[in-house]
Amino acid sequence: MPSRFEPCGLGQLIALRYESIPIVRETGGLKDTIKPYNEFNGEGNGFSFTNYNANDFLNTIRYAIHLYYQPTHWNRILKNVYKSKLNWDHSASLYEEVYERLLMQLNEEENYVHDHRPIKSVTQRETHLIIR
Repeated sequence: MPSRFEPCGLGQLIALRYESIPIVRETGGLKDTIKPYNEFNGEGNGFSFTNYNANDFLNTIRYAIHLYYQPTHWNRILKNVYKSKLNWDHSASLYEEVYERLLMQLNEEENYVHDHRPIKSVTQRETHLIIR
């Protein structure tokens, strides 16, 4: 995905979901989710390049093909993809943390009371506000 501009980037998430190792230009959502593979420390879940030009894109493709034929490296990239947090559980917990912080701030201002109802399951998380 040699995008010049990418505010969100769903293509790379879909690629990772189906275990297709993405090659992206480091911009927007692509840069946020794809960490370039480093063959020396084994970190990264794809390949990326910085400059918007054909030579950098081609060199990154060649590097990916080179590592594809080295099972040790390619399997390591796949393991990193498996560990990528691409599901809603991770995102939901981050949102929940934001809402909890906001509720704490509101409680400190004494405008609201936080209702601590028992959580039935992870999918039924609820945070309730009762206005005084």
